Amino acid sequence: MIIAQFDLRAQHAALQKRLDAAWQKVARSGRYILGEEVAAFEQELADYLGGGSVVGVSSGSDALFLALSAMNIRRDDEVVVPGYSFVATLEAVLRIGARPKFVDCADTGFNCDPADIIAALSPRTRAVIVVHLFGQPIDLATLAPICRERGIALIEDAAQALGSSTSMGKVGTLGDVGCFSFYPTKNLGALGDGGALWVREASRAERLRSLRNHGFDRAGTLHEWGINGRLDELQAAFLRVKLPYLDAWIAARRRVAEFYRSTLRGVGLPGTNEAEPGHSFNQFCVLDTQRDELGEWLDAQGIRTRVFYREPLYRHPAVAKMTPLSNCERRAKQALALPIYPELSADALTRVCTAVNAFVEQRRRHV
Repeated sequence: MIIAQFDLRAQHAALQKRLDAAWQKVARSGRYILGEEVAAFEQELADYLGGGSVVGVSSGSDALFLALSAMNIRRDDEVVVPGYSFVATLEAVLRIGARPKFVDCADTGFNCDPADIIAALSPRTRAVIVVHLFGQPIDLATLAPICRERGIALIEDAAQALGSSTSMGKVGTLGDVGCFSFYPTKNLGALGDGGALWVREASRAERLRSLRNHGFDRAGTLHEWGINGRLDELQAAFLRVKLPYLDAWIAARRRVAEFYRSTLRGVGLPGTNEAEPGHSFNQFCVLDTQRDELGEWLDAQGIRTRVFYREPLYRHPAVAKMTPLSNCERRAKQALALPIYPELSADALTRVCTAVNAFVEQRRRHV
């Protein structure tokens, strides 16, 4: 039997009647763009996040671009970003014409250390994008007030971290703008693309609603250039069905992660200990110096894995060549994502751990 790295079929089977009903409701409504479903989902997600305003958009990538636009980031402004993340983080900066400044991963985990981000700030820095990678939250207690004092926009890329939290609150609500993705593999996944932004101020939410709809105001007047970046009614309806289950699904992901943490031997387990109760585990990545061989070993036994990510952001041809960052380089060469989703069975987990431990034991014997 194949063990997928990620599989939505069981989740959707359990919700099939409600998803079908949502589809029928939208199909019969005659309103498919920016209607009642989007407005209701925005309010429900804002309530889940503890207040503020939510603006639904077409993808997490567009959310990042719109966040920079709403914070008035312009061409040649400096934006501090992690060196190790999905390309959408960098893409938004390049799309607006700003200049990325890369920060290394911390010595442990996959995220940047806030102290290293603070050290990277310069008089030219206009914005910081922090990424709560794989669902692991960054503590912004020190960084957030420094950004406020210096007039630097703090944007949270929480695409993989909806439902993660710190002592300050839920991630995505700790800076100026929070960005979320509803790509199907995320903690709250649509049946297609989708995203959202969180902001505290109603006036900023109103501007974002204009920017996602070409720049039109409510009267249909174009005040500034925007994009066609709207969340559609059908995806909003599906997300409304799923949102009430999000915390239960995250709890299940944490149980999977704890099983891995307590059972795996001989591979690196960065950022996966019980001292991080707010981790939502969108992915569970191990580190191994023989990452590709481990992946091939598991694949031969019907266990699927994924590599996140083979190249640090600064190595992509879209940016000028940068000085390598040592921890980013190691993560790119060693990180392997094991199967993780709420419905993963105990038998499947045991099989994955047995296979990983057997690889490590075989290697030990041949040393």
